[in-house]
Amino acid sequence: MRRAALLSALLLAGCGTDADAPPSPVTDVAAPDVAPDVTAPPEDTGPEITITASAEMNPNNTLSAIVTVKTSVEATVHISYGADGVAHRLTDETSAGNEHTIVVVGMRAETLYTLTPVATLSNDVTAGPLVEFLTGELPPDTPELSVVSEGPEDVQPGFTFFGVGLLSEKEPSDKPLYIAVDDRGQVVWYYSDPTAPRSLGRQVTMLPSGNLLLAMKGEYRIVTLGGETVASISGGPAIGGPIHHDAIRLDDGWIVLSSEIKPLNVQLLGGEVDVKGDTILEVSDAGDIVWKWSAFDNMDTTRFPGGLAQKFNTKDKAFDWTHGNALTPHGDSLLLCARHQNWIVSVARASGEIEWRLGPEGDFQLQAGAWFYSQHAPEPGPDNTMLVYDNGNERPNTVVPYSRAVMYKLDYAAMTASQVWEYQTTEYTAFLGDANRLDNGNVLVVAGGVRLAGHDDVTARITEITVEDPPRTVWELTTTGNIYRAARLSSLRTPKP
Repeated sequence: MRRAALLSALLLAGCGTDADAPPSPVTDVAAPDVAPDVTAPPEDTGPEITITASAEMNPNNTLSAIVTVKTSVEATVHISYGADGVAHRLTDETSAGNEHTIVVVGMRAETLYTLTPVATLSNDVTAGPLVEFLTGELPPDTPELSVVSEGPEDVQPGFTFFGVGLLSEKEPSDKPLYIAVDDRGQVVWYYSDPTAPRSLGRQVTMLPSGNLLLAMKGEYRIVTLGGETVASISGGPAIGGPIHHDAIRLDDGWIVLSSEIKPLNVQLLGGEVDVKGDTILEVSDAGDIVWKWSAFDNMDTTRFPGGLAQKFNTKDKAFDWTHGNALTPHGDSLLLCARHQNWIVSVARASGEIEWRLGPEGDFQLQAGAWFYSQHAPEPGPDNTMLVYDNGNERPNTVVPYSRAVMYKLDYAAMTASQVWEYQTTEYTAFLGDANRLDNGNVLVVAGGVRLAGHDDVTARITEITVEDPPRTVWELTTTGNIYRAARLSSLRTPKP
C-alpha cells in the first residue's frame, strides 16, 4: 500500500498530520476529547512483508514501552500508537534492517494503548499486527497538577517539561523527578532516579540530538527519552570546583558554572571576609580545563548592591557576592545572569573581557520602563530583544513586592534599553523563575517558588501568555512543589538507534 494512504488510515481524520508529508518524529497535536480507535488498514498491495512485534514495559519509565519488531525483508519501521480519547502519534523511523527496537514514549498512566508497527520499503508500507500495551502507575512523588486552558486555539502545541523540586518545607522530596505533561496536564513522561543527588533547581533541556539535559545537585546528566544515561559531568576537585545552576553541552565537552571562595577586604561588610564568586569553566570530555573565567578577575569586588549580596551564607561560610544562576550563549559571547548584582553580564569567549552589563547601574541607559532586580533566565531573542524573569527581591521604592516577565529592546550602538512588554505574575516569587519564548510568539512564564503566608507548602505556576497589551492567559498549570525552569517541546522523539 502506498505510504500516504496507510498513514492516513492509521492516524485517521483530524489527527493533524499532512498525509502527503513524511511522518514527523512524533505527531504531537493537541489531543481531542475523543479519538476513534485505529481500524485495520486497507489490504496492502505492495511488496509482501511479514511483521512480528512485541512490547514490554520500559524499566526506566512505566509510561514507556520497548517494542521489538522483526521484518522478513530489510525495511524501515515506525510505530503508530494511541488510545481511546487520546490522539494517535508516530515515532521516528528506524534505519533499514530486519530487527528493530523502538522506545515508545508519550503515553498516559494506567491507560491501554494499541501499538501498530509500520514497515516501509521503497515507499510502500505494510502495517503489522496490533499490540496492546497497558501503561503503569506514576511515581509516588508525582505532585498534584491542575491545568486550565482559556484559549486552546492560541496554545503552542507540545509537551511541557519541568523538574519537581521541594514539595514542602517540612517534607522535602527525597529524589529527583522530572516530568512532561500534555496540553491537558496529563503526565506522559517522567525520569526518576532515587540514587541521583537531590536538588532544588531541577530543569530539563532538549538537545538537538533529541536527548535531554537534566540538572541535578552538582551534576548535569544527558539521558535519552527512554531514560538511559548518555553522558554526565559532576563538580569537584577533578574540574577545579563545584558546578551549579547551568551547563551548556558542546560537541566534545561542557561549559559550566562553578564558583570559588576568596578572602576580600570589604569595608561595607566590616573588613576582611570570605566571598563566593562565580567562575565559568569549559571542560573537555576527558576532564581537562580548556578555558576559565573568574568574576574576581573581571568584576567590581567592592560592589555589594543589596541585601542578597550582603547576607552571610552559613552553608558556604561566605558572602554570596554574584550568585550566577544562568549561562546563555549569545553569538560569540556568554551571558552570565548575576542575580545578586542585578546584572546580566556579557563575557567575550575569545578574550574573557566583559563586553557590557545590563541592569541598574550598568552600561545601558534605560529609555522606557523599569529595570529588573534579582533576576533569572535571560533569553536573547530576535530584533535585539532580551526576555528576563524579574523576581524583584530588591526592587527599590516598592511597598508591595511583585515579580514579572519583562522584555527589553536593546540598542548596542547607542547602549540604550527600552522596556517593550511585561507580565506581572499572580504571586510574588522570591526565588526561582523562568520565561521562554514559544514558536507561536507566546511566552511561557514560570513563577517557580511561591511561599504563601501561613503555609509550609511551596507551590508553583506555569502560565502561557500572549505578547499583547494587556497580556492574555491561554494556558496555565499549577502544582505543589517548586519549579526552577520549564520548557515547551514540540515533540517527543527518540533518535534512530
